[in-house]
Amino acid sequence: MEKLRFSAQIDAPIYTVWAAMLGPDGYREWTGVFSPGSYFDGSWDEGSVIRFLGPGGDEAEGFVGLAAVVDENRTHEFVRLRYTGEIVDGVENTDSPMVGAHESYAFSESDGVTTVVVELDPVPGYTDVMVDAWPEGLAKLKEIAEAA
Repeated sequence: MEKLRFSAQIDAPIYTVWAAMLGPDGYREWTGVFSPGSYFDGSWDEGSVIRFLGPGGDEAEGFVGLAAVVDENRTHEFVRLRYTGEIVDGVENTDSPMVGAHESYAFSESDGVTTVVVELDPVPGYTDVMVDAWPEGLAKLKEIAEAA
């Protein structure tokens, strides 16, 4: 199946957009459109494990988060994640439709305008949410980066 693809042009330098998207404070703000209070635990460094959680962290009853490995990270250019499972009640479920799905963020800049392209594998049960939320998330990212 073809990847889902979303993009935004942001009137800000690439390093500002990168920091707004992947830094802890900016991340909390723009991902609030997916789930208010979202945050990540871990590192965006290549080879690192990163967990995407909500306000109750992995201790919240019934909370579903996601775990991933950062397969590739080229600073200010490209990040690629490979999902390893869902996190429910603090336990990573590796028998999830998310396992093996990929998500990537590509950054390019021309004349002070940064283009961000997000590509992700469609996953049954998640596709409709992603199609609805990603454009809103990128609009929020644009707002944050352009205000910086």
